[in-house]
Amino acid sequence: MNGNWCSMSVFTHIHALRFCQCKTPNIEQMRHLFEVFKANRIAIANYQPQPYAGKVALFCASSSTEDRGWSSLTTGELETYTIPGDHYTMMRTVSSVQGSSHVEVLAQQLEACLIPNLG
Repeated sequence: MNGNWCSMSVFTHIHALRFCQCKTPNIEQMRHLFEVFKANRIAIANYQPQPYAGKVALFCASSSTEDRGWSSLTTGELETYTIPGDHYTMMRTVSSVQGSSHVEVLAQQLEACLIPNLG
């Protein structure tokens, strides 16, 4: 297991606590978070992704627009949609430069991606 992934995953999970309803996590929340971390670590160590031949829509936060390896996992079309914010704020109602919330931009992009495929 890559040490960078472990430290980054712990950071990500702890960072996620900032967005829960509580100001300071209690011991039970930290225990639960650690159990989630351990389960994620096992899952990622055992997962072997296979190439996918269908169309893939990738929604990226504007803070990181690289495809994170998705182009090597799809043999079909890869469409990338850039959403304002970072991994966490793209799902929140923080206002973007255009005046819409980040999650509104995500919803519009998701709708634009899905509507043509409904017919």
